[in-house]
Amino acid sequence: MGVSTPTLSNPVGALLLLLVAASVLTPPLSLLILLLYRRAVASAMRQQGGGAVPEEPRTLPADDRGGSAPPLRLSEGAQPPDLHAWPAAHTLYRRLRRAPWWAALAFGCAGLAHAATAATLYLYAGAFGDDPRRVAVVELIFAWPVVLTVVLVAVSSRRWKVTGPLLYAVLLVAVSGSYVDRALEAVLVYVGPPTLILLALSARRLRAAGPLVFVMTAAVLAGAQFALEATYWVLATGTVQVVWGARAIGLFVFLGVGALGVLAVRHIAAQYGRRRVSDQLLLVGTWWLVFTAWEGFLFRFPPAGSALVAPALGAFVVVLVIALRPLRRASAQAHPRRLLLLRVFGSRGRSERLFREVGLHWRYVGPVRLIGAPDLATEMLEPDELLAFLGGRLRRLFLATPDDLDRRFAALSDVPDPDGRYRVEDLFCYDDTWRATVARLVHESDAVLMDLRGFRVENRGVAHELAYLLETIPAGRVVLVEDATTDAAAVRSALAEAWAGMSPTSPNYAGADALALVPLGRQGARDVRRLLAHLCRAATSPAPPALGTRPGAAPS
Repeated sequence: MGVSTPTLSNPVGALLLLLVAASVLTPPLSLLILLLYRRAVASAMRQQGGGAVPEEPRTLPADDRGGSAPPLRLSEGAQPPDLHAWPAAHTLYRRLRRAPWWAALAFGCAGLAHAATAATLYLYAGAFGDDPRRVAVVELIFAWPVVLTVVLVAVSSRRWKVTGPLLYAVLLVAVSGSYVDRALEAVLVYVGPPTLILLALSARRLRAAGPLVFVMTAAVLAGAQFALEATYWVLATGTVQVVWGARAIGLFVFLGVGALGVLAVRHIAAQYGRRRVSDQLLLVGTWWLVFTAWEGFLFRFPPAGSALVAPALGAFVVVLVIALRPLRRASAQAHPRRLLLLRVFGSRGRSERLFREVGLHWRYVGPVRLIGAPDLATEMLEPDELLAFLGGRLRRLFLATPDDLDRRFAALSDVPDPDGRYRVEDLFCYDDTWRATVARLVHESDAVLMDLRGFRVENRGVAHELAYLLETIPAGRVVLVEDATTDAAAVRSALAEAWAGMSPTSPNYAGADALALVPLGRQGARDVRRLLAHLCRAATSPAPPALGTRPGAAPS
C-alpha cells in the first residue's frame, strides 16, 4: 500500500485566515503598545536630563534707549482677518486650503485606475458577464476605497466623513437599477470584509501603530502557519523520523518568517527616515494593498492566478506618482512656513483634534514642530519612534545635553515628503531641557500657535512660554487660542505681566502688531478656517530684526 504525498493546505484559504486573524489581533495589540508608549513618555518627561542645557540667550543685545513700551494690544479674532490686505498671506491661505483637495484628486485618480484595472480583470474572467450596466456597477464597487481615501486625505469635518459614504451608496443604487440586490451582495463580498479590516487597522486611535503592528502580527502568524505545515510535511513523508527533529524544523521556519516581518518593518522605518515614503502614503498604501490581496483571494482562477490582480496595484502606484508631481513641485518651489505648536498639556482629545485639523492643511506649506508629550505622543508616532520604543531605546529620543539639542535641530528638515506634505517633528525633552528647546524652536519658526484652552494660573510653564514669545519675536507672529475652558482673567494677567517685564531689547518694545487671540468655540469648519487665516497672516508678517540691531532699525 503506497503512501500518498502530503499537500500543503489551500494557500488562498490559509492567507485569508491569516488576514482575518491578524486584523482581529492588531487593534488590542496596538492599543496596548500605544498605552505603554504614552506612559513611558510621561514618565521620562518628569525626569531630569542631567545635561545642564542652558536656556537660549535673548535675541538682541541690550541698548541704552530710554522710554517705555507701548500698551499691549489684543486683537480678539472673532472674525478672520481681511487677507486681501496682505497678498502674501492671501496666497498662502489659498494654497493650504486647496492642497488637500489636490492631493485627494491625485489619490482618487490612482484609486480609479486601480478599480478599472481590477474590474477589467474580473470581467475578463467572466465573473460578472458583459452587460454594460453590470460593467459600470462592477467598476463602481471596486472604486469604494476611493471614498475612504478621499475622506482620509482631505476631510476633517465629521459631517462630510458621513456624507461621502452616503453619496456613494446613493450613486451605487442609482446606477445599479434592477441589479441593486446583486450589487449590494457584491459589495458585501468584494469590499465589505477588507473595509472592516481597514477600520480595525486605521481607527483614529490606532492609526499611528496599526499598519506596522499588522505587518508584524501577520508575520508571526504566517511563521506559525508555515511552521505547522513544515512539521506536518516532515513527519508525514518520513524525511525526519525523530519527532523533535520535525519540531525543530518547524521552530526554525517560525523564527525565519517572523524575522522577515521584523525586517520588513525595519525597512519601512528606514524608507520613512530617508523621506522616500510619508505617513500618509504608508497608511493609504496599506489600505490598497489589503483591497488588492482580497481581490486576489476571490479571483476565479487557480490559486497561483490570484497574482494576476497585481496589475491593479501597479496601476495605482504609477498613476499616483504622476498625479502627485504638481504637489511635490509646488512644495519644492515655495518657501516653507514653519509652524510651532505650543499648548497646555492635559486634554488628549482636544489637542489631537486641533493638531489634526490644522495639520491637515498646514503640512502642505511647511513643517509643524512641537514638544512631544503624552497628549499627542500617539497621534504622531513615527515608525522609527515605534521601533525605538519596542527595542527599549526610547530614552535616546530625549534631549538631555547641549550636543543632543544641536544634533536634533541639525536633523530638522524643511524638505517635503513624496506626497508634497511636510513632516510633523516632535522633540522629546526632560523637565530640565524643555525651556531651551522651546527657545530654539521659537527662533526657527515663522509662526507660533499657542493653544491656551484649559489654561489656569497654575500653568507656570505656559506663562513662561508667553513671556519668552513677547520678549523675543514680534507679536504679529503669534496666534493664541482660547475657549470656554480657558481662564480668561489668568491669560490676560499673564500677558500683562510678561509685557510689563519686557526689556528694551524686545522687538515689541518700540511698537508691535496686535496680539491675535482667537476664540475657537466648538472647533467647527468655520472656526478652523478663521484660525488658518490668522496663522497665514502671522507666518507672512515681517521678520524680526537681525541679531545685533536695534528694534526698529534697519539691519546693518
